[in-house]
This record gives sequence, C-alpha cells and structure tokens, in this order.
Amino acid sequence: MKLIVPAILLVLVGCYQPAMAQSRTDAALCSVVQQDQEVKQVEVLAFTAPWCEQCQKDKAELKRLRGEGYVIREINVDDEPELAKEYGVIKNGRTKVPQYVVLENGVEVRRTESVSVLGTILIAALFWIFCG
Repeated sequence: MKLIVPAILLVLVGCYQPAMAQSRTDAALCSVVQQDQEVKQVEVLAFTAPWCEQCQKDKAELKRLRGEGYVIREINVDDEPELAKEYGVIKNGRTKVPQYVVLENGVEVRRTESVSVLGTILIAALFWIFCG
C-alpha cells in the first residue's frame, strides 16, 4: 500500500528539500515515513448549520483545507441531529456550532470550535501519526 504524504509534512520532516542535500537523519526519517505500511486516516467532521453566521464564514477555509487534500465531511446539524447528538454538538436541546471533530481511524483525537485552529491541528495530527 502506498503512503500518501502531503508536501507540507515532507517539508516538516525534511524529506523535501529542493536543491539541497538531505542529512543522514532526514533521509532515515523519510525512509521510515515512506515505508510505513499502516496508513492512519485522518478525517474532520465539520458540524455546521445554515443559520450559523460563523459557519458560513468558515466555508472558504474548509474549502482551502480540502484543496490541500484533507478529508473534511460537512454535517448540517439540522439534517443530521442524531449524529450531532452522538458527538455532543447537540446537548440538552442546545446546539453548539461550528464544531470541528478530528478523527484518526474513526476515533476522536481532537476537537475545536475555530477553523483557524483546525489547520494547525491537522498538520500536528499528521506529524503525530508519522513521528508518534
């Protein structure tokens, strides 16, 4: 199975250094990253609502993150209230959106209400996956 690693992660770990020689440590780390057979899947559940002003403002950033290759599933809490309740977005009759839940292989690992923080969490999640 091929491992797909976003370019930003390769830069972070030193695997992509145009016109520069890699150090032995960088090369060893790249080898480990590229040969890893267990691919961990990171997905974001983006709980939103059409009546939520901040949710509408966040759409452009979610689109940008998707363009970078992140898997982001937008969930309208009005259309999928049971899923929103399962993740605690709707609790005691109150809805708290936007809410971004980061899943690793289907298990929640992080949560934020800020789309600007979400990008940082995703980069960090990839780093934790590969560098543990």
